[in-house]
Amino acid sequence: MKARGPIVYNESPANLIQVELTASVGAGSENNREDVICIQSLLNLFRKEQRAQPALTVDGLVGPRTLAAIADFQKAMTGYVDRRIDPGQRAMRALVGATVGTMPALPAIPRIKRPDPAFMTMYRALPSFGSTIPPAPIQRGSPFMDTAPAPTDWFDTPLTGWTVETSGAVDVGVSFLSGIRGTIIVRNETDNSRWRITYTALGVGLSTLPIGFDFSDESMKSFGSRVFKGLLGSYPLPATSLTPAINVIAFGANIGPGWGVAHVCFNGFVICVARCWLTGFQVGMPGVSATLYNGMSTLARLS
Repeated sequence: MKARGPIVYNESPANLIQVELTASVGAGSENNREDVICIQSLLNLFRKEQRAQPALTVDGLVGPRTLAAIADFQKAMTGYVDRRIDPGQRAMRALVGATVGTMPALPAIPRIKRPDPAFMTMYRALPSFGSTIPPAPIQRGSPFMDTAPAPTDWFDTPLTGWTVETSGAVDVGVSFLSGIRGTIIVRNETDNSRWRITYTALGVGLSTLPIGFDFSDESMKSFGSRVFKGLLGSYPLPATSLTPAINVIAFGANIGPGWGVAHVCFNGFVICVARCWLTGFQVGMPGVSATLYNGMSTLARLS
């Protein structure tokens, strides 16, 4: 998970902390060296305060001891364990609050500083806003099928343990009817295994042309979100739960080359197991369309 920029933590106006992680640290993460050093340093402060296990070696490398330290911290402070620290999320908020968030003077830790003057100006002008990351209770998730509390992404959206890497699709439309065949490559955030979901679906929708055609390939520029938990989902979500039923709400616009955006629901629509967003470059007949697809999918492990 990439960071959107510096994030300010703590609810006390007298002790705001700015953290400048560039991305997630831990299992299935980017693990940039300076980010890892920051998290290792904060974990050492926590372990010292809690008189826990010996200090980690602050070397910027994520190995078994660092992953175990993240897991121990999450067990103690957040109520879930996924062995990763995401910028702006509950584990990061808890880690800052339990360590430098209580210190009048900050230790020399990469990525940790007092807020920029521009932020402080805004903060004082709008004191009711408080921190840029408001506190949130631990979400226990769905009362129906949860096997463990789900960690969350931005805006405390529960996660499933999967990330979309890329996608591709071919769709053909005649009047308000369309057919699509596509693929979605997803990565398990725990063991880094990669899987291809191949789906075929029929849809109805609106188009500016009586006949439409769009094409995109996995190798073309595309992006995907982490996979969010639906009402019936669990954490971590088994790979097989991503199939067989699939629903896709797709929007596309091109003048030959163009762009498409889709919201995908796995095994359900309003009440689903999981969902994600896809967006990517496509080529096809000029036009604009919006379509709701319903279909079936299969799953194959890539690595």
